[in-house]
Amino acid sequence: MRSVKAILVLENNNALSGVTGPVPTVLVEVLGKSTLQRTIDALISAGADEVVVLSDSDSASPEMRDLNVSNASIVKSATENLWRTAETIFTNCAETATHVFLLRINAYMELNWNAIIQHHDRHSNRITRILYGEDGQKLDVFLAGASRRNEVAFLLRSGLRQLRTESVPYKVGQNNEDEYVNLLEHEFDLRRLATDALHCTCNLRPDGIEIRPGIWAGAGSRIERNARLVAPVYVGRRAHICPNAVITRGSAVEHHSVIGSGTVVENATVLPFTQLGPGLEVCHSIVGQRHMFHLQRNLCTPIQDARLVDQVSTNIGKRILESTTALVSFLPRQVWSGIFGTPPKPATVSPINYAESFKTPEKQPELTAGLAVATRRYGNQ
Repeated sequence: MRSVKAILVLENNNALSGVTGPVPTVLVEVLGKSTLQRTIDALISAGADEVVVLSDSDSASPEMRDLNVSNASIVKSATENLWRTAETIFTNCAETATHVFLLRINAYMELNWNAIIQHHDRHSNRITRILYGEDGQKLDVFLAGASRRNEVAFLLRSGLRQLRTESVPYKVGQNNEDEYVNLLEHEFDLRRLATDALHCTCNLRPDGIEIRPGIWAGAGSRIERNARLVAPVYVGRRAHICPNAVITRGSAVEHHSVIGSGTVVENATVLPFTQLGPGLEVCHSIVGQRHMFHLQRNLCTPIQDARLVDQVSTNIGKRILESTTALVSFLPRQVWSGIFGTPPKPATVSPINYAESFKTPEKQPELTAGLAVATRRYGNQ
């Protein structure tokens, strides 16, 4: 009787810019779930008996240090012992399994896991490597027979880079046209994964309820009646869409994010715990960690003014305290305005000196002969 187990190696890597901070790409949630969790769920659905996640304990990311997944066990190891620990885990898995998948989690993959096993057995491979694309790009996905411990030891000690004995590789899409791979190497890939899912180009489905055709909402999300959502869009759990906000063109607002009143989000992704101020227009971008990555210009910009882009606290106790404080301060103001009229609001001082940003220099630099310079004071400098 066939028994299949899987070992998923999660290294301390971060290929993206400031929009994700120190969080590894595969832990960034896309439409409500991370790539890591979706890979685990796919393996369990395909019949895997056990999934073990091997995590790097030396990561600077709190999400990686406090890793929490369902349907899998977690083993943590220091960076220098990572692959030795993987070898020990394989030895333990091989005692009760016939096949073991070995994966470095650095991409989103929809593979036909059972077809890979059939290919492995049909060609009597010791270890089967997975290839992707017309040029045969190597994925960090392998299937090993449980009895091939020396072959697996060689593979793991090379960091999943070199096979001891070559075999017939499995090519993605050779037997199943529904297979899909997104390498998650750039912000474009992260955004494309969300749009492909919302437009049903791949099998990834949003984590939530389809409240209207093409509009998904996560548990506890709050969408005000005056807000406008144009399908396909996704609003994550506990996210808040304020009045007169517009979410359109395949946009994704991830969990615990806040979209301010009158703000337009078009063809963009708002990452978890991100707050957009009122009256903004965010298009063709990924926003998170007080940074905005513009996809068309391939540029990441930090946002210093918290009234434009801010970060919601990840601590649930602090969020409850802030909400309670806002409510307590709101009620006296309402009573006061009902009796004496609306009191004047104190002027808010922005930490950004916009006057200095557009101030013309007192002394113009000297220009060398033969050099022509054109400047514009406003707009794109």
